[in-house]
Parts: sequence; structure tokens; C-alpha cells
Amino acid sequence: MNLQIKLSSPFFYVGKNLKGEVEVECVGDIEFEEIRLEFEGTEKINFPCRDSNVCPSPTIFLASQIFETKRRIKEGNRIVCPSQIKIPFELFIPPWTPPTYRGKYVQTNYVLRVKLMREGVTLFSKELPIKIFLAPPAIR
Repeated sequence: MNLQIKLSSPFFYVGKNLKGEVEVECVGDIEFEEIRLEFEGTEKINFPCRDSNVCPSPTIFLASQIFETKRRIKEGNRIVCPSQIKIPFELFIPPWTPPTYRGKYVQTNYVLRVKLMREGVTLFSKELPIKIFLAPPAIR
């Protein structure tokens, strides 16, 4: 089984669409219920703390999920191989989405994940980091 995510661009802008294609290539018969596409953003914050009376460790680590979008992009009950399925997709990146960032104390990351599922169990999955930028300035 080979799952691939092919994107239309190496990076995307907030307020625009993330476009691409999922390719499923299999080597034997596989039964599945759905192919799920998940787009997830997370933010990690590290606070240095020097007061041992207040902090149990020298760094306080916080992680929060910015958002998560799940979409069923294909339903079925059996893929007969050898076969290759190509499924185009398009997801909207909300305009309030913070850009991808990696600093000393803060990290904002995005990932696109595709899962081949049966009875709520993930049979195969593939993950791809996504770079999100603020919208480019208008051309005058």
C-alpha cells in the first residue's frame, strides 16, 4: 500500500485554498470504509522559568491545537489491486490562521494527514508538513 499527498504548491496563504491530490496505490485486495483527510494546526510555547519555588522544571511547556479539519474524501468497501486511485481535494485556510513559525519560545506548525480507515481503525496513513504564510501584499 502506498499513500501519497501531492500539493499544488510548496506553501499556501491564509484566506486561500489548499489544493492537492491524494494517490492510493495498492498491491493486494484491501477493504476500507473511507479515506479521510485531516488538516491540523498546533502551537507550542516554551516559557523559561528561573524560580524553582514556582516552577517544577526550568521550562514550562504548553501545546494547544489551533484547529483541526476532518473530511471524508472517498467512501467504499473494497479496493481491488493492482489499482491506483487519484482523489483531488481542496481545503479553505481560514483568514485568522496564524502563519507557520519557529522561534526560540513559540512554534506554529501545520500538517496534512491522509488515512485509509475501516471500522474506525486506521489501516494506513501518511502525513505531510504544510507551510502557511500570511497573504502577500496586494500588487499595485
